[in-house]
Amino acid sequence: MCRSCRALLSGRKWKSRSIGTLDPGSLSGKWGIYALAVDRRRGRADCVYSTMERLLKDSFGRAWRTAYCQNLRQLERVRRIGACDLLYLGRSGPKRKKGRDLLTRYTELTNGGHTGWQAVWGLVLSGWNLRFWWRECGNPKEDESRLIARFRSQHNGQLPALNCYVPGGRWRAR
Repeated sequence: MCRSCRALLSGRKWKSRSIGTLDPGSLSGKWGIYALAVDRRRGRADCVYSTMERLLKDSFGRAWRTAYCQNLRQLERVRRIGACDLLYLGRSGPKRKKGRDLLTRYTELTNGGHTGWQAVWGLVLSGWNLRFWWRECGNPKEDESRLIARFRSQHNGQLPALNCYVPGGRWRAR
């Protein structure tokens, strides 16, 4: 992870586990902010995209054109992965739709329901090791906004590779 992103996730309040070893029960009922980062890469991100594109095409075929296009559009985020290993910054909290806690957001990110899950699925199936970072906090929305602002100031205004949503309700085209 680049030095500036390591600094973003430093401090004793941050916890992290590999996606394969995290006990999801430890996240239940907690509000906070979270991040997804690469522990170990296996191959280039554009190769991950190409492999997953073929898999989706074989899986969905012509009959499921809409599902294929939607999944492929979300998977395109993988192409944005550069040198920085911090892939996603997000939040959970009582003000989110349905009051999603960290467990719900983690489950959506790794099993479906989150806008970034197709990219996570593609990376994991391609042999990448990913790490889920989280920190409990009282005001997740505010903390997420500050964290993303710090990330953007250190990365020429760019969002993390798998983020496409700017806090405050604006979608950002990249």
